[in-house]
Amino acid sequence: MELDIRWKQRFQNFRRAFNLLRSALEDTNEYSDLELEGIIQRFEYTFELSWKTFKDYLEHSGIILEEVTPRKIIKECANKGIFAAAGMSADVYLNMMLERNALSHTYDLGCVDSNFIQCLPGDISATLRQDFACVPLARGAKLSLIGEKSPSESLEQNYCRHTPERFKQSLVNIKEKYLHELTLQYEFLSRKEIGDE
Repeated sequence: MELDIRWKQRFQNFRRAFNLLRSALEDTNEYSDLELEGIIQRFEYTFELSWKTFKDYLEHSGIILEEVTPRKIIKECANKGIFAAAGMSADVYLNMMLERNALSHTYDLGCVDSNFIQCLPGDISATLRQDFACVPLARGAKLSLIGEKSPSESLEQNYCRHTPERFKQSLVNIKEKYLHELTLQYEFLSRKEIGDE
């Protein structure tokens, strides 16, 4: 097989990422926090390769893309009938993008647990409390960690979306919804690769 076509090169990377994600999801046992984070990371880079493979496929098909964002690629794939031909749902694929976007902000400073900061030795704790006195959060919102009645509750409930329970819900979504869509994409592009359509 010739790999001189960009979409086929990108598809090879997507294929490897997809197979790694799929193999990680075959285990039905409880995952440790580290394993769960690893699966989430695999999902993130698999999705990234997924939409970029579609972008390259669209360009190979002669479609000129004025703006290259995941949302625009999803819209273009839906408009050109690619999702329909693959048996995919544009709505589910869009939700997959939104889930990936939310998960990619797992490590925002807005999720710093003030209880953790308070448990550190005094001088380190004071420095961190000063450094995080006003933590920038999504869309310019700010939350003061000093002087709040219950800063850890406020952070967890309003700004730290990525609790272990949230990760577990994301894992359910990945297993029950998104892996199916990625499988359909994988099968569709495999057929295209063989047929060089």
